[in-house]
Amino acid sequence: MSGSASAGYPSRAVAWYTVFILMLCYTLSYADRQILAFLVGPLRHDLHINDTDVGLLQGFAFALVYTVFGLPMGALADRFSRRNLVAIGVVIWSVMTSLSSVARSFLLLGAARMGVGIGEAALSPCAFSMITDSFPKERLSGALSVYTMGIQLGSGLALICELLGGALAGGATGRAVSDGRRRVLNSMFSILVDPERLGTAANLAREMEGFVAYATASPPQAGLDRVKTPGEPERAMRAERLQRGIPVDAVTWGEIVAAGAKVGVAAAQVEALARK
Repeated sequence: MSGSASAGYPSRAVAWYTVFILMLCYTLSYADRQILAFLVGPLRHDLHINDTDVGLLQGFAFALVYTVFGLPMGALADRFSRRNLVAIGVVIWSVMTSLSSVARSFLLLGAARMGVGIGEAALSPCAFSMITDSFPKERLSGALSVYTMGIQLGSGLALICELLGGALAGGATGRAVSDGRRRVLNSMFSILVDPERLGTAANLAREMEGFVAYATASPPQAGLDRVKTPGEPERAMRAERLQRGIPVDAVTWGEIVAAGAKVGVAAAQVEALARK
């Protein structure tokens, strides 16, 4: 019998299996809650809502409900099967996410988002309690860290679903749409009929470029000329340094020259090497 099992904890394999399943649930829950943030443009176009309505969908309809229902869910986790509560929560938020995909009005989408918040509120109170009961204190922090990886994984999964869903289904991603048609552009709830509609690499590239163009069209922060994509500032800095060199302060330059002198390299030679 392992040390953890003898101390009243389950075996290490069972404990980490529990963490993995809960982390997977957390990943899916975060993908469900984040996907709306990538669809602001299409939502405003299809449902004829404004920025205030979008804020209510992401704030009041989800965040407030999620926070308020977290308290009674914690109380239920102390009285009933935590495993069953997590299973019921997964079913509720999955169904409500699917209903969000076919909502045709602001009120229906808001109601569906409330349902997502209620379902997801059951996960963390049960998960933290189950993980705490599965690990001794010296290994608890690592287990909780693995569980909370679901935040980053879920955010990335939401973006991947957004991009691939629009490309594979021949639809569109979260970018401006001006063709005048009334349609749902969620891309998370799709029915593929014609195999040719799966698209090509060029189609996926077009969707990604459209998404980047939509994101960079946002108003820039004060003092900046435009919104830049990740890696763009680094590439500009590299190009500038290749052209002008890397600035070195007087103290650092003196240390470099002194280090060269110790190995027999004259200051003029150091200067020549720095200018190459």
